[in-house]
Amino acid sequence: MWLSLILSGALQLGDPCSGRGTILLVRARSRAMWVCEQGRRTQAIRISIGRGGIGKRRRGDNKLPVGTYRLGQPRPSKGWHLFIPIGYPTAEQRRSGYTGSAVGIHGPPRCCQGPTITDTDWTYGCIAVGTDAELDMIAAWVKGRRRASIVIEDR
Repeated sequence: MWLSLILSGALQLGDPCSGRGTILLVRARSRAMWVCEQGRRTQAIRISIGRGGIGKRRRGDNKLPVGTYRLGQPRPSKGWHLFIPIGYPTAEQRRSGYTGSAVGIHGPPRCCQGPTITDTDWTYGCIAVGTDAELDMIAAWVKGRRRASIVIEDR
């Protein structure tokens, strides 16, 4: 309930984008993503994350990675409408032994649309939004930037 109030703007706890520039910001424990434009929140989106939780280190752990990553160009996906690749693992993470691939932002499975899809964590380590419309908005935001980035926080 409190998350929906924050996301709707009914509760003001400060702008999470303040001082962050132009990025996508994810607070994984809060299951929230914000589109940040020049340090100001322009969109808030409820999300689901990997069913293994937070702190990806190896392929198959079903966890969402934490860190700052480049976003790849959105591409069509048979299972998710679109898929936006997240540049995990970084070169530094690879040197530290992190493994895995195919981490990204996607929509709900083709069978299910709507806000209830984000009520549980069900992905294999990706970020899922509730509707194709939300995914289309994020994809347009990524396409409109030369070097789009995402910051994923363990909070």
